[in-house]
Amino acid sequence: MCQTLRSNSIVKPVLEHINAALCAFAKQSDVDSAIACFDEMMVAKMTPDNLSYNHVLSAVSKIGDVSLANRYFTQMKENDIKIDAYTYSSLISIHGRAGESGAAVDLLNEMKQKKIEADAAIYNAGI
Repeated sequence: MCQTLRSNSIVKPVLEHINAALCAFAKQSDVDSAIACFDEMMVAKMTPDNLSYNHVLSAVSKIGDVSLANRYFTQMKENDIKIDAYTYSSLISIHGRAGESGAAVDLLNEMKQKKIEADAAIYNAGI
């Protein structure tokens, strides 16, 4: 799917299809492919939405790369991409797995300030 971005194909990639590929890569724990696909999307000057970011964050959470997750989170903020409960859940999970409970609590507090409701899954993500 993401190879279409690199080709000179007459078929133009559609964001929904790229998001589906990102979702599949994340579910299969194919982190390298998810990151490569996301990066290719950016090079192709496609504008990612919150699903694009959430899928790549989900993939990154599998390897616990806090620095990379924070980079994507910063991009979301800089580009006014909607940050939702799923975004926070992935970030809290990444920080929790890395033993950064303070950062996980900070994210939870930020979430509360933005009036985004935390469910049991989000609290469990930090454990």
